[in-house]
Amino acid sequence: MVLNTLPAWPDTCFYEEVVKHPRTRALLSYVGSVFGDEPSPKEQALIDLCR
Repeated sequence: MVLNTLPAWPDTCFYEEVVKHPRTRALLSYVGSVFGDEPSPKEQALIDLCR
């Protein structure tokens, strides 16, 4: 689960990610969201390209 979830986080960092152990439900990893209302650098580059 961790190997599937966390590598995708850089492209989905606008929401928090919680990874729990499948059997014990213990918290393995938590990464909070990075961006708020402002566009991310990746989004801003796309906006600039489209303009």
